[in-house]
Amino acid sequence: MSTRASVLRSPASDDSESPELPRAGADIHRAGRVAPPSANPLGAQALLVVAPDGTIEFCSSAARSLLDADDSAPTGCHLTRWLPNLPLRSKTPGYNCAYLALHYPPGGWHAIEAVTGGDRIVSLETSCLVVPFGSSARIIMGLRTAPVRDGVDDQFRRFLASVAASTEAVVVTDPAGVVEYVNPAYERLSGWCAAEVVGRSRASIGVPEARRAGDATTTTRCTRAIRTEQTRAGQALYLEEKVRPFTDRGGRVTHYVSMARDLTGCIRAERILQWRADYDCLTGLPNRHMLVDRLHQEIARAARECGSITVICADMDHLKEVNDRHGHAVGDIALRTVAHQLQSCVRDMDIVGRYGGDEFLLIVPGMHRPDDVDALLAKLVDSVRGLSLGANRPVDVSLSAGAATYPRDARESSRLIEAADSAMYRAKRAGGDRHWGYRPDHPTCVQSRPEAAKLPFLRVWPAPAGGQALAGRPIAEWTSDGQP
Repeated sequence: MSTRASVLRSPASDDSESPELPRAGADIHRAGRVAPPSANPLGAQALLVVAPDGTIEFCSSAARSLLDADDSAPTGCHLTRWLPNLPLRSKTPGYNCAYLALHYPPGGWHAIEAVTGGDRIVSLETSCLVVPFGSSARIIMGLRTAPVRDGVDDQFRRFLASVAASTEAVVVTDPAGVVEYVNPAYERLSGWCAAEVVGRSRASIGVPEARRAGDATTTTRCTRAIRTEQTRAGQALYLEEKVRPFTDRGGRVTHYVSMARDLTGCIRAERILQWRADYDCLTGLPNRHMLVDRLHQEIARAARECGSITVICADMDHLKEVNDRHGHAVGDIALRTVAHQLQSCVRDMDIVGRYGGDEFLLIVPGMHRPDDVDALLAKLVDSVRGLSLGANRPVDVSLSAGAATYPRDARESSRLIEAADSAMYRAKRAGGDRHWGYRPDHPTCVQSRPEAAKLPFLRVWPAPAGGQALAGRPIAEWTSDGQP
């Protein structure tokens, strides 16, 4: 057996396992820079000797065992075949040596992933030593299996130490969504203790998966979103969550870190303010602002679908006298009672709101026939007539109501409300406790229909008795005076 072949081989191997080193290696041996085989302490270790261009020139038996390779498979192959995460190139030997010396220096073991002969991915650790001689160099790489840890590596130990005292809830999961760590803030916020959560999928404790394993769109950047979650007691939480992927040197995601801030109080306060902006605090009905907005929407939909809408204005009679005689508390009860009665008389799709003071506004989509409108007005007035506010308060209330229909009476929301309001005041002037349908020939409402006046109508003259037409009178004619 030649001396060159025995320098870096394992003592347990035979001559057939010992490939010859390049001439540069033999020159090192003859120069006395390598110890004789009997004194070589690295013989039983997993070693690779790599040329600067990345070609494997020697692989020990222990290294072949780690890589699950054939006896001669690693020798002559490029290093990236077995360690694909290394960005080594055959045409940049200087860069290769500098990269390995910088990222995998001797004196410490560094995590790396390897592809075995069976195409399995295994976790290993490596330590590199670049040995220069003359105008060339060799890279000696030591390999070993990664030691068993408690699920969190050194980088995460430093990270977790920094978030342990954080006021934000922190959850660390693996790529499959299995929880590996939660900080005390998460325990206080969710009600789950770490022992009950670690090792379980977030979906199993009622938390939607923030990311899915293998989803390439979620491995390159941080994401931020507002989502809901339930505590252990079943209470709803609104969280602003930021999810950050942690990757290894090869760009593979190893963990997801979710940092969440509790927005429940802010969301609830915002909803309360929004409710107060859209609804009347006394009756709970939509207020004037929301009524006008909904009327605009219904008119736009009716215009698209060639539909119709009836708007009803209803006003309580003599509410001021009730307040003066019995107090405003009784007047508030009367307003709430009438509001409840009006809601009970219409469909779920209809809108009942407090337009202002003691006046209510109803939006009834799809209704246009005068008989149907009159029947609904009568139902509203009858439901309030004789309504008592209680045994101790024998206060009778009544209602005056008027209606207008889109597009017959008006096409704009303001004109439609004006027409219904005009009909309601006509009923109130007639004594109250009654209803009145809008008619365009009302003296007080002649100006409420400017849009309709611009539309042409076909006026058909009725035939006289006997079937003889009058001389000089047409059978039909077009007119734009607003009267069909």
